[in-house]
Amino acid sequence: MSEWNEADHPRDPSGVSTGGQFVEKATGAARRAAGLQPEMPAEYKRNEKAVATVYEENVQRLMEDGHMTREEAEQTIKKAINCVRVGVTDQPLCINRQVGGAEAVLESERFKTQFETGESGGYYSPGDRAEVEKDLFGYPKTLPPSKRPVYGYVGDLQEIAYADNDMAQTAGYYGPVTFVLKDEVRVRTTTTFGDSLGREMLTPSLIDKVDIGVFGSDDLSMSNIASAALGRAPTDIHPYNYYEIQMHGGVTLADVDYVILRGGDNLGRNKKKFSSLIDKLDKKGVRWVYDYKLRSEEGD
Repeated sequence: MSEWNEADHPRDPSGVSTGGQFVEKATGAARRAAGLQPEMPAEYKRNEKAVATVYEENVQRLMEDGHMTREEAEQTIKKAINCVRVGVTDQPLCINRQVGGAEAVLESERFKTQFETGESGGYYSPGDRAEVEKDLFGYPKTLPPSKRPVYGYVGDLQEIAYADNDMAQTAGYYGPVTFVLKDEVRVRTTTTFGDSLGREMLTPSLIDKVDIGVFGSDDLSMSNIASAALGRAPTDIHPYNYYEIQMHGGVTLADVDYVILRGGDNLGRNKKKFSSLIDKLDKKGVRWVYDYKLRSEEGD
């Protein structure tokens, strides 16, 4: 599936569009043209000493506040980390946008950060964000906006496909258009248990090398660790929580596997809303599908 040709492969009647002239092998060239790197930026520096501090502080919290022995505390942390590993392994990396924001991504062929757009789907404060990214990733405040992390979440396609559950509502806050990224992005993706803003001693880990750093060390950490140790995901703890991901070195259209349009089962209301976006997706050769097409037979 290295090239899609609209003449040879028209839109699939199941709802997935395979039209257009998008060539996947152009990924590297597209990234270089945008001045982006396929791996972690050179400026990225994880504070490994902080990880050891976070571990010890959480052990002490669990011993003192949770009335555990050290062995029990360490086993609890081990179970919590394993829960996160299970939760993020083999799950898609997703970014949500409003329709207008999605069209902007298609036009620029990359995801811009709030430092460039002057707006955010969540909390907008470039100054606070730059300070947080300095603490989390060692990025200098002078880092070019295009090199700043792009934020998203670890999705579950069956949960996203149903508009009335916690994951769908949480993701939907950022918009009804879900960009599902290719697995190749994982090598430059870090993650945290919940939102990274307003937390202390967070040291996000690579998504495929999860450790205690994803929980941080503050008042929320102990309850999150205790819950995760019982196998509870972020959305089980709070409906508007999730595994946040931070993708480094920029994210381009070449990193997108396909797009999910939420609310597709109410086409009378949404067909007009999505029509312009669908035309642009087809012209760019980006595959798309309505959310209801992803629903399993068991969930119908």
